[in-house]
Amino acid sequence: MVYRYLLLSLLPIIAIIIYLNGQNYDPGLLNFQTDIPSNSLVTSYLPQKNHTYQRVGQIRQYTGENLYEYINGHAEYFLALGFVKLAVADYSSESSEQNNSEFVVDIYDMGKSKNAFGILMDESGENATPVEVGFRGFLTQKTLNFIKGQYYIKISAFHDNAPLVKFAGGIEKKFGDLQNSLPQFQKFPRNGRIVNSIKFIKENYHGLSFVNNVYEQGYEINGERFSAFLIEGNNDEIKKLSKQYTEFFKEDGIEYHMIQYKQRNYYKVMDPFEGDWFLIPLNKELFGIYGSLSDKVLRKFIDDL
Repeated sequence: MVYRYLLLSLLPIIAIIIYLNGQNYDPGLLNFQTDIPSNSLVTSYLPQKNHTYQRVGQIRQYTGENLYEYINGHAEYFLALGFVKLAVADYSSESSEQNNSEFVVDIYDMGKSKNAFGILMDESGENATPVEVGFRGFLTQKTLNFIKGQYYIKISAFHDNAPLVKFAGGIEKKFGDLQNSLPQFQKFPRNGRIVNSIKFIKENYHGLSFVNNVYEQGYEINGERFSAFLIEGNNDEIKKLSKQYTEFFKEDGIEYHMIQYKQRNYYKVMDPFEGDWFLIPLNKELFGIYGSLSDKVLRKFIDDL
């Protein structure tokens, strides 16, 4: 009984100690926020002021865990293409009385230039107008998209006739001399390229699980339209991939045969679903062509590789 009274008498003292310690707690130990730290590199590309526009509100940040909160239904697509993080900010003109947003800027860190490029080409669409912003930029009525290094930048305007190009130019300057590394562009023959038709497909090209990291370029030569694709690798990787293709043909009963042209072998594939197409293995690249084209155009394309 004595011990019980002694314990009860100590409770107020214990409570006081806990209260005093609570005034000196380390906030780092109790962090319930899911945001990326405020010193994230991505946020540094969002200026406080851009021309006559002021950043308003807080920068919103997202990781792979909560990206769906911002682009629900489309997050998986970004994640599949290498998404790392996203920073979003709103901008309003200084003359706006209520700080109503006039632009929203999304900066996606896609990890690599090729991933950012793949997003850019897919999201811009065929009817977008090319603009001289970033490594490559495209303009629609209320949106301007461009890439810079590993970043995909999407700027949306809330009003018609907003100065998107000028505003985007101010954002681009924050990236400095950051460059894109996409030498694959130069490996496609120049003759017949369809402007703004190049794409990057990260995985499952034409539904094949073993075909990944593919560059695709559209062509039109002498009225014949087709698409060419490129996969890079060392000599062993290209041999392995070529073997996977031929094994797939055999397993699915797809007819194919090898053709020799100027000491170079290529495959003609008679696919019941895709139609006739061609596979052209080189030492460190595997090229392919989808589309019906004449021998003359095909061999000219091979000569230009």
